[in-house]
Amino acid sequence: MRPSVRHRLLLLFVIVALHALSTNATVTDSYQVVPVAQNIVHHGTIALGHAPAFGDQLPLNTEQHHGVLYPVFPWTVSLFVLPVVAVVDAAHGLGIVDHVPADWWIQVMAMSIVVGLTALVLETVALQVMRRGRFRERLWLAALVALVFAFSTSAWSTASRSAWQHGPSMLCLTVGLWALLRSEYRAGTTAIAGAAFAAAYCVRPTNIITLGLVGVWLLARPRAAVPRFAAGAVAVLGPFVLVNLFNYRGLVPAYFRGNTFTGHATVLTALAGNLVSPGRGLFLFNPVVLLAPIGLVIGIRRRALREPFLVLAAAVVAQWLVISLFPKWWGGWSYGPRFFSDVIPFLLVLAVPAAAALFDSPRSGAKVGALTAAGALVAAGFVVNAEGALMRSTLCWNLTPRAVDAQPSRVWSWSNPQLLAGLRGIADNGLRYELARGGAIGHDPTPDDGGVYGCRPFSTGT
Repeated sequence: MRPSVRHRLLLLFVIVALHALSTNATVTDSYQVVPVAQNIVHHGTIALGHAPAFGDQLPLNTEQHHGVLYPVFPWTVSLFVLPVVAVVDAAHGLGIVDHVPADWWIQVMAMSIVVGLTALVLETVALQVMRRGRFRERLWLAALVALVFAFSTSAWSTASRSAWQHGPSMLCLTVGLWALLRSEYRAGTTAIAGAAFAAAYCVRPTNIITLGLVGVWLLARPRAAVPRFAAGAVAVLGPFVLVNLFNYRGLVPAYFRGNTFTGHATVLTALAGNLVSPGRGLFLFNPVVLLAPIGLVIGIRRRALREPFLVLAAAVVAQWLVISLFPKWWGGWSYGPRFFSDVIPFLLVLAVPAAAALFDSPRSGAKVGALTAAGALVAAGFVVNAEGALMRSTLCWNLTPRAVDAQPSRVWSWSNPQLLAGLRGIADNGLRYELARGGAIGHDPTPDDGGVYGCRPFSTGT
């Protein structure tokens, strides 16, 4: 059995609407995403125009090749914004709307849809994992997994706040996982898995980790699996490479070659910071993922998890190691563990056996206690990520009292932790200020409220 169309549409509408109405927007690295999408629609090119005269500064987040400007960050992210750009352009052309909406609005709307679609696929994956039990009970638990993903993790506070690479990355990785599990019954979907994981790499270079791990694992499977997986991957990577050759004069842009990945001397600090720091810690900003190791152990003992889930666990660990090796491991001006957000769907899938075990437990006392603890993790994640999605000071924290890029040790500050910046901001600036649109820079400057990018300094803390 499958969820009804009505169920899916309702779930999608709730997630997209609440994400799109959330007030924070983070237009930094994504500054050129909408212009690239508009150029694709209007001119059929990812180019951003002619480069400025010699000696003049290039526009933000651009590079030049043979006198033409191109985006520094993956142009493939713009493909996920295309539908919204096309609809907006059509509405404007037909006179339905007077003007094209602001850049930040297009980004947030597009990524809210992406997160909503990811949640629907994740619900299906959760149903695939839970093979036993009545369908209605499994459906409720799978829908709960989708809602937890949407509102108690960085999917809300990061992935939908602008057209980062992370939203499309989450969607591609989750589709790839769905196809991989589906291939156990329908071998042809292995090609879909290859295409999805390759697409994940095209929007986020670090996803080569998952693409490679799955490919290696398939080598131990029936021989027909590898050619199908490779065919799907080539179907995506081929056009990607051709566009790069034509525009960047290389197989991949410089961003994919790891030109900024030079390593650093504080790897141990980064490893710990990506897990437990009050400014970037995965477990503090996404506490529900603490159930993932428990779910992995339960799944292995009950044989509820198959081999693909061991690949997921390996991908999560590899992601942790790679992002911790990156010099700017804290992710610049962002909220919480931005670099870790791509694999959050994997962590929630690994947690599913733990959630199912809580509901199936015959011991009422232990069941109530465990459900209460799990509920507390979900509630804590909701509060923390609601702050990031709604309250301006959570983003302004990156700027004041000193920019986090200039003083990365701030991510360890317990006197002024980012995960409480929104609540402190209410006390300092009032709820109206906090809920005003904030954090957007670039094509749509944030309204000037007396500080840099509309950010007021905190009254206390360092």
